[in-house]
Amino acid sequence: MLHKNDIGLFKLMSATNRFAKKDIYDLDFITNKIPLTELYHQLSEKRNRYHSTEHQSLFDLHIEKHVLEHPDLLLEFDEPQNSKSHRPTHSHDRIDIVEGGKSWIEVRLSWRLKVRKLFSDLGKDFPNPQGRIRKSPN
Repeated sequence: MLHKNDIGLFKLMSATNRFAKKDIYDLDFITNKIPLTELYHQLSEKRNRYHSTEHQSLFDLHIEKHVLEHPDLLLEFDEPQNSKSHRPTHSHDRIDIVEGGKSWIEVRLSWRLKVRKLFSDLGKDFPNPQGRIRKSPN
């Protein structure tokens, strides 16, 4: 069985390449217990420790861009995707919300705040909705 840390790491990698809302929903849930910055640093440590070919898994085969170099991709789930990728995508973005769960709007806002904090923790400028970098007020 996988621990929620491992699932969070896999979701971070997939969220930056397939842009599925379900990944964001899952990540928002996981990061209620494990801060996004902590997951990000765990992924960095794991990548540094297990970077050779012999350590690669199925998830490493088709990663086009990596979240460690492109954390802004954690916000791309909200943009229409015109991918010519050969990778399969989901036929729909339907998310069934369990009773007492957050709505998609609540998850979307919560996730954006968590990504904003990640950017702040990394000392990076947070991109605004048009993709331009928003300069910090310093």
